[in-house]
Amino acid sequence: MAWMASDIFVKHPEQAAVAGAVETLLLDGEHRRDQEGILDPFAPVVVSPQVDGWVAIIRLGPWLSDVPRAARTLARELSCVTASLEMIGNSYRMRYTECRGDEQVQQRRTPEHGWQGEIDEPARMPLYEDAEALGFAALVERGVPAPLITLGLAPLGAAEPPEQEPLQAITLAAQGDTVRREQLALAAATLPGEAPPVLPTKITRDFGELLFEERYVEGAPTPEALDRLLAMEETLLDRAKRAAPDKDVTLNVTYHAGAHQPRLNALLQGRDRLNLSKDQRLRRAPWWNFWQFFGKVK
Repeated sequence: MAWMASDIFVKHPEQAAVAGAVETLLLDGEHRRDQEGILDPFAPVVVSPQVDGWVAIIRLGPWLSDVPRAARTLARELSCVTASLEMIGNSYRMRYTECRGDEQVQQRRTPEHGWQGEIDEPARMPLYEDAEALGFAALVERGVPAPLITLGLAPLGAAEPPEQEPLQAITLAAQGDTVRREQLALAAATLPGEAPPVLPTKITRDFGELLFEERYVEGAPTPEALDRLLAMEETLLDRAKRAAPDKDVTLNVTYHAGAHQPRLNALLQGRDRLNLSKDQRLRRAPWWNFWQFFGKVK
């Protein structure tokens, strides 16, 4: 269910102009990420067509060293507004920036203590926020169309792609001193309601959907911090149930806390919760457990 993203959204009427500016970034040594030691090629950057005045640029993270800086450069070069979203949903991390011309006018990130790689692990676990909801809301409030936010994703409960005309996107991949450009047809998912996308890792069962999730947290856990995690878990489950109202949906979250794992497990057990291992989560439920679903099948 975790949402992972490193995207920039550009308020500009011309896909070709945005693609040209992205090509320049990919060839600029000051923006391009060091690829030394990388064996497998990165997935190409995707530049969407213009939708309601916006163009989406997705899959930027592996290519560029600093996505907010790239967003500011694009805003300056194209004389427009840009919004960037970096999402690491499985760590409850989000960074959102908004630029206008040569000025960054807004930045928000959660947790506030730092972005990935900026500082050492905090001594205490932060009070995590629903990063996926915050990032989605920031883009929607800025005016970015929801189909562009979820471009390339397959959210739970989304409308079937054949119902819509595919978007003709441009893909860009740097190769030495050149950029390979190709065309790509992408389906834009239509989400139910106004919630962020639910991207389930699921095991289809005979009588429902079991969703399982890996979440990585840091710092020494406290009862207050754990209560926040469990409350967000309920929010995730509620979001999934709303996205798939015709299914019996359950959610299993395993929390990883590094050196603090024994303390976190003890706190979970104190709340009658189990932090299941991957093998335990993947084990198929015994046949007699399916009796609980009898009478619920429509």
